[in-house]
Amino acid sequence: MERHGATPYAFRFLTKAREDDELDSKIVEKSNFYYLGGKVETLEGIIERNHPSDRMLISNMRANNWAKVIRNANSYCWTMPLEKDDVVLDYVPPHKRKVENNAINP
Repeated sequence: MERHGATPYAFRFLTKAREDDELDSKIVEKSNFYYLGGKVETLEGIIERNHPSDRMLISNMRANNWAKVIRNANSYCWTMPLEKDDVVLDYVPPHKRKVENNAINP
């Protein structure tokens, strides 16, 4: 849950386990990320766009060998690397949905 009415951008599942003689559990398995909407962008597409504000992103993508990133603005604008098994869900946050005749339509 995010603070101040912000909409989460993603979720993942964790499996924790512990031995009988351990007090704290440890993460033993993680799922891929499930992103709540967003726009997938490739390094090539970002380079083609040729926007000065993308210089740091291009540098980070090259240095970290990221083929794709995801940009999301559910609450605030952010960019994250998109891994092979990550899933981008078709999701529109409630505050961005159209309201017609007192009904909410995504």
